[in-house]
Amino acid sequence: GNAMENIPHLTTFLSKYEDLSSHISVEIIDPVANPTFYSKYSETELQNYTLIVESAKRHKIIDFYDLYFYAVEGYGNISYAEYAQIENYYNMVYGQTLGGVLNFDGESVITNALDYVTTDKIPAVYYLSDHGTAPSASLVAQVENQNMLLSALSLRTSDIPADAEAIYLNAPTADINEDEAQMLIDYLAKGGTLIVNTLCNRL
Repeated sequence: GNAMENIPHLTTFLSKYEDLSSHISVEIIDPVANPTFYSKYSETELQNYTLIVESAKRHKIIDFYDLYFYAVEGYGNISYAEYAQIENYYNMVYGQTLGGVLNFDGESVITNALDYVTTDKIPAVYYLSDHGTAPSASLVAQVENQNMLLSALSLRTSDIPADAEAIYLNAPTADINEDEAQMLIDYLAKGGTLIVNTLCNRL
């Protein structure tokens, strides 16, 4: 299927949120008639059919294609963007299509966005940038979908922020010195959470 075929159904779907709560209103903005409205939300022009979920606290931008995912044998559930990349590879290398089933995930995505813009406090997660590899794009997306903020942290130049709900060390590539280790020990002693993802290719 093609996500663009579902645009009329999306309008109907959004109206259901409006019907369920007097606190939710839906407004459709014509980018041709209002070409600069996006400047309040983004430095770059937004794509057509982008959703903006907004409250008095904050806003969240949802790309139209983020409302969908593909279920593909051998790959599991992958995003629309990931599917497009793999499909292109299959076409070039094998001269074949990838296949898979297009699924609408709008309810989950939009409900998460509503929770994000209305909650009082957004949990902050920091990954150690000096000792491991940066989190993958898929992990960043997973964290953001859980309405958490993921930011880089260098223990060489900064203390652990007071709002850190968790510290993430991804595939360590360098040792932690004594001062950094003590910072982490103190953080854990206060109830903090340390998540370590190690890559082991030998015993």
